[in-house]
Amino acid sequence: MNFYDKKEYQDDKLKFYFAELNRQSKGSQVFTDNKTYAVVYLPGKPVWVWTLQNLTLDKLKELKEVLTHLLTYDRLDLTTRKEVYDYLSETHYPYLDETSYFELGFLECKKPVEPRKCDGYLDRVREDELELLSNYVYLEKAELPLASVTKEEALEVAKGFLTDDTFYVWRNESGKLVAYLNYRLYDGSAKVGNVYTLEEERRKGYCANLVYEVTKKLLESGLKVLLFTDYKYPNSNNAYKKVGYEDKGFLVNYTLRK
Repeated sequence: MNFYDKKEYQDDKLKFYFAELNRQSKGSQVFTDNKTYAVVYLPGKPVWVWTLQNLTLDKLKELKEVLTHLLTYDRLDLTTRKEVYDYLSETHYPYLDETSYFELGFLECKKPVEPRKCDGYLDRVREDELELLSNYVYLEKAELPLASVTKEEALEVAKGFLTDDTFYVWRNESGKLVAYLNYRLYDGSAKVGNVYTLEEERRKGYCANLVYEVTKKLLESGLKVLLFTDYKYPNSNNAYKKVGYEDKGFLVNYTLRK
């Protein structure tokens, strides 16, 4: 049986969504013992590391050697279980940047819960809103760890959103674009992402209603629906839970530097 078809890996497939997605992308490299860990390296992307839970010390040491080898390519932004981070920290791994640590929550929605109604409606972005959308993207990325972009890069992202069939916006009652999101389809699942509400428009119910409406559409089409969230933002996390997302545990993000 192929390692990736085994129950232990399949049970984690949604939680390690990007590990699987990156593994099947052109140019990826996978370093694995075919039993207990798989390190998925894709240039320009965070390195996702799947592991069995409660790895032995010998396997943790072996995994550390793999990461040290990969670090010769560049700095590494990692997503792993917390026990891998804890091992690197406890063994005083010299390349671990402990200041970069943050927890990435994994949430799944099986039954949407309608939130308190707010003003406004679900819509699509218009071509004449490119400059506005580009500014929103720039502001969104500036708030996220490891994700800041230049204004030129934000413009390119916004151009992509204009033609993205998975991109939705929420407009308030006056028609102003106040929030947006998109999702990515893969293997019968939809990962909701790029969820953003303009700072001065927060705490008005826009995010919750936007996520609810899109999630409902996705579930009705027979997809599994998930999202990842930074635990440092309780307001957005609460908004997801209000519309039926359940916390399924977390992974951790951090950086190795030489």
